[in-house]
Amino acid sequence: LFPSRSARASSMAAQKRPRTTARALADDDPRDDDRASETAFLASGFRYEARRTASFETRGEAFRSERAASADALRLERLPRASFVPSLTSAKRKGHAGRVAVVGGCEEYTGAPFFAAISALKTGCDVVHVFCTPSAAPVIKSYSPEIIAHPYVFARDLALRNDANDAELQHDRSGSNYDDHGALALPSNERAMFEEGVRKTERWLRNMDAVVIGPGLGRDATSLAFAREILAFARRMKIPTVVDADGLFLVSLDPLVVRGNPDAVLTPNAAELTRLARAVLGEQEANELESADPKSSDEDSDARLLAARASATRRLSEALSGVAILSKGSVDLGACSVTGDVEAKDKEHVVAWCAVNEGGSPRRCGGQGDVLAGTLATFLAWASIAKSQVSATPRDDTRHKAKDSKTSLSAAEKVSAAAHAALVTRGAAGLAFGKNKRATTASDVVEFLGDAFEKRFPAHRASYASAEETAEETETETAL
Repeated sequence: LFPSRSARASSMAAQKRPRTTARALADDDPRDDDRASETAFLASGFRYEARRTASFETRGEAFRSERAASADALRLERLPRASFVPSLTSAKRKGHAGRVAVVGGCEEYTGAPFFAAISALKTGCDVVHVFCTPSAAPVIKSYSPEIIAHPYVFARDLALRNDANDAELQHDRSGSNYDDHGALALPSNERAMFEEGVRKTERWLRNMDAVVIGPGLGRDATSLAFAREILAFARRMKIPTVVDADGLFLVSLDPLVVRGNPDAVLTPNAAELTRLARAVLGEQEANELESADPKSSDEDSDARLLAARASATRRLSEALSGVAILSKGSVDLGACSVTGDVEAKDKEHVVAWCAVNEGGSPRRCGGQGDVLAGTLATFLAWASIAKSQVSATPRDDTRHKAKDSKTSLSAAEKVSAAAHAALVTRGAAGLAFGKNKRATTASDVVEFLGDAFEKRFPAHRASYASAEETAEETETETAL
């Protein structure tokens, strides 16, 4: 279930992981000339941009919007896409606004999957399922009757423990819990239970429009192996996937589980971003992030940290071949960088990014990242449904067949969903803090998700398409 270190190394080499490319991009980054002005630009409210370029030379400018309108720009968007957000009509039925799955929850951590699941519901999806360990299922069910909990995740206390040191968790597969090939060794009866849980979960996931993997999952070796199987299945089925918390720990152990997945969005906090940078980009990049993290907050140190995070976010997306990144912090930074075939005549490069500094709360209580993960999953589900053009079709066999031909989300769609999710979550956090001040908890943030959503997407609107989307649709109709 876990490949050996040598197998992972050879596999990464075969796939030509572009570490040197990411570093070369950084060396040529024109932002170095005026880092301070760009940092101020990123920190000022809300920014979004998506563009296609025909030249690889511009791909290092993922956050430099003032140069985006150059002659090599094939398409430029300044507003996040929103036409995929469904309107409320009496013609809709259960499931039309999306079904979201959350894979996570163990004996120690039941709150995280609950917050992700209830946030997906409060944002507007119709149904949410949580796939967790048997010990966590009854607890999560007790939190809310609206959440469907499945006790399918098989967990066994093996080499990786939640309270273990990171140094002890690096790619060591030499213990007695692993066979000679580096795969997780389970007795036949336990392997049967593990595989049965995977099969049951996959059967349900065929009906899902988005999945969140990681909240409360824990670092038990079998739980991480279970997450690996679900990540692979979701990728095959082209299900938009939010990877958070312990799911990100799995990615830091083996980046290949997500590399090149066009439907994956990673949502790291500061510590997780550094761990990912170390695993994917190398020690130097991780050290740059750590050195930029200030011991005390002031304008200069905050600017250095923001610049370092922006660079790492873009580089990670590039190195992971188009996986979207939503880096959480005082400013939420999203990026998705997709490069075409270098041998192709049309060397198209697609870059989408956003910076969100609206709303938010100075109260850093636990669970807010889980709220963001669930909110993001709902927006991704809506984008996927709209792209598949089956949002008005009942969830029967016809819809299941439509999934076989569905296409992956674009960079602009993923980053648009990330931008909306960050805006709604930060808006809810701001409203919650306005009412509760230091007593604010994640439950309070969830309470205000509806108000924050209504502020951005009023229920009476028939369409939420941006002005750019409306203009594009008009141009298309005129051309036809």
